[in-house]
Amino acid sequence: MVLLAVGAFLYGVSWLVTSGSDTDETAADVSTEDSDDAQSTSTTASSEPADETTSAPPTTAPATVTTTTTAVVLTSTIGAELEAADDLSQITAVVQSLGLRDTLDGAGPFTFFAPPNAVFASIDRDLLTAVTADEDLLRAVAMNHLVEGETSSLRELDAPLVTMGGAELIFEVIDGDLFLQTESGPVAVTESRIATDNGVIHGIDGLVLPDSATTPPASDDDEPADDPASDDEPTDEPVDESDDEPTGTPNETVDAIGALLALDPVQFDDSSADIKAESLATLDQVVAILEADQATELEIAGHTDDIGPADGNQRWSERRANSVRDYLIAQGVDADRLVAVGYGENNPVADNTTEEGRAENRRIEFTLL
Repeated sequence: MVLLAVGAFLYGVSWLVTSGSDTDETAADVSTEDSDDAQSTSTTASSEPADETTSAPPTTAPATVTTTTTAVVLTSTIGAELEAADDLSQITAVVQSLGLRDTLDGAGPFTFFAPPNAVFASIDRDLLTAVTADEDLLRAVAMNHLVEGETSSLRELDAPLVTMGGAELIFEVIDGDLFLQTESGPVAVTESRIATDNGVIHGIDGLVLPDSATTPPASDDDEPADDPASDDEPTDEPVDESDDEPTGTPNETVDAIGALLALDPVQFDDSSADIKAESLATLDQVVAILEADQATELEIAGHTDDIGPADGNQRWSERRANSVRDYLIAQGVDADRLVAVGYGENNPVADNTTEEGRAENRRIEFTLL
């Protein structure tokens, strides 16, 4: 009985001390202006006898843990770095036209293989026209340059990289230089690379084309026609070679230029007819197309949006069309083949109520004379 009484007494004291401590904290929370009253309240509570039959030990509320999720802000992305590089404007235009910019601005990580503008200038114009005219084919080309995961060092790879377009990228060191093996032969990989917050960009001197772009469809023209007059017997009739066509027809020339400008439109400085430096590379490719077809005569048409006075827009369209003509002539194109015309805001191709639409309407077009 003594042991039970002592045990009960110690338990009651222990509980009261705990209860008194809680009371002190509560009093301090309720009022910090009168410390004497708080101390008195604590003392009074401590001196009261415990009622063991009705009082229960205190319970402790579980601690509440608050977690805060902080969004990761990417300050440097593959999409942003592509756009900032003047020499990558054409692959950037491809990315944006396909709506892939959000992907390249995402968390990633990704590895992107970026061909410079000079690569597009060197592509066969028929192939370039075919690729840009087929959105699915163009998307396949773009996805063949994108790999999930970040691969900064390409020399130590022991297995191919598989692109998001399904192509296998095999790298090989030849005489100390790094190359990417493609269907059309090895493509040099530049040693410089751009590191971003969501991956890395490697420069390559070529395009990774899908098989559908490199393999022409079979046609009946591939089969030699049966010609009964083509037996081994000689013929006295002269061979007429007057119908031989020059390389490239006018329509093919216009289509090739149109495909080029769809990828990388000619841009001008704000409130100016001066051509932006990054657009000069595009016009240099137009020069190359016109050099391959020396006969075609073209109209260079300038267009604007509808912001501002109509007569002012008319003048801007004329000045900008003439700026393009002057540049092409300076690069060696015969002036008699080119006519510059301004149409102002009269022929929109998009909605002038949106910024995106107005940007499309501010354009240069080439048409046959």
